[in-house]
Amino acid sequence: MNKFFTMLALTAAASATFAAETLEVKNPADFAKGAKVVAADDGLLITGNQRIFSAKTFKVDPAKKVTLSFDIRKSADTTGCMVYVGFQCLDEDKVMIMPQNVRCEWNSAGSLAENAVAGSKDIRINMPPRFKTKDWCIVFNDKNKCSGFDMNVFGWQKVSPVAADGTVGIKLNLALEDDYPAGTPVHFHSMGPGLYSACNEKLPNDEWESVTCTVSGMQTTSTPDGKMNKWFKGTKYGQILILVVSKDNRSKIYLRNIKVVTE
Repeated sequence: MNKFFTMLALTAAASATFAAETLEVKNPADFAKGAKVVAADDGLLITGNQRIFSAKTFKVDPAKKVTLSFDIRKSADTTGCMVYVGFQCLDEDKVMIMPQNVRCEWNSAGSLAENAVAGSKDIRINMPPRFKTKDWCIVFNDKNKCSGFDMNVFGWQKVSPVAADGTVGIKLNLALEDDYPAGTPVHFHSMGPGLYSACNEKLPNDEWESVTCTVSGMQTTSTPDGKMNKWFKGTKYGQILILVVSKDNRSKIYLRNIKVVTE
């Protein structure tokens, strides 16, 4: 009989060892300080433009699957709104991983108008068809893809007016480590604040809908490859990230049953 109970105890212990770990967000207090969230409609209401995080973090093991699930809807009078939901990737000190998600911008191919010298922060490019002076980074690369950009992705501090010859000067945040001859192809990429595995530029429906995403494995370059199903390189912890962007800052987004399961 003692052996029988011993076996039961061992079985229970083994089951506990392999049991799924769950993080739930049910109340406004489950979000980090500064989040403007209230309880409403059997869930949570996020009003206006916000970038909020779960108060608790969870340990990331790239060999395990992490599933985020929730229900989402918007109010009937909410228009011109985009919602992003996923994870914030954190290092071993629970500091946000940088650089963040890199996404290639369409129709942004250009080239250097003159030689760029190592050690300099000033470059001049031929204006691409599509160009935005905020939240974009310049990439010295001739391929329209988002991988392998460990050392040649640069943000900028200042952009000069477009010259008569169609060129524009850019002052980079970081000095160039290599020489780049005139004519070197460049592209532009936007830097997102998180791993938006569940919702990326989503306008929710007026009725409740369920959303689920799964993340596992680790990306291999320090600049992410644009995919949303693997953790950023160096990720040790994660936390839920919700970003709401609306034109009039009056959007109303409802969420409920927010849950992260690691197994």
